Amino acid sequence: MDKNGPTSFGTTVAGIGDIDGDGFADIAVGEYEWDNLRGRVTLYSGIGNGEPIKPFCIGDGVDQVCPCDNHATNDGGCANSSGNGAVLTHTGTHSIDRDDLSFVVSNAIPGQPCLLIQGGTKVSFPFRDGSLCMGNPTERMEVVFLDGSGSGQTTVSISTEGNVSPVQRTWYQAWYRDPGGVSPCGTHSNFTNGVEVLWRI
Repeated sequence: MDKNGPTSFGTTVAGIGDIDGDGFADIAVGEYEWDNLRGRVTLYSGIGNGEPIKPFCIGDGVDQVCPCDNHATNDGGCANSSGNGAVLTHTGTHSIDRDDLSFVVSNAIPGQPCLLIQGGTKVSFPFRDGSLCMGNPTERMEVVFLDGSGSGQTTVSISTEGNVSPVQRTWYQAWYRDPGGVSPCGTHSNFTNGVEVLWRI
């Protein structure tokens, strides 16, 4: 079977390329795709909109209303004492077998710790200087110490530490200290935007 354009698997389906951008050639969105790691076609549980990993909970006053009108314009969380929102992005894929997903924090406060948290539900309410957008059950994934530019990256296995399974959705945010100067709402901590992941094999 040609992984780039299979013509049959149970019923006839047409190869449509890598629609969701995960590096795997999709056979039918939301149905089957070729699994390079197993060398066979497997059931695919992709998000219907083709975005298995996507940002949410942007502190721009539209997606999320920040607690003291400390909205930001850089696609991160609510504004911190630097005037920016801290941004959470990712590298790697949503594949449990590949186990290559990591998260990157930027535009936070230099030299401060931040905590990556995994949530099992999607919520939305003001918390500290930011918006808390993922909820119970929660897992504390890793403490990352930010460098001189307010950036840092996780090093643990996200899928292992989070005990995730295929077809499961999880939501992530980083909670970081903001003690320098006066934080916008005066609570001295804040959150990045969130990242939603729909896991696959």
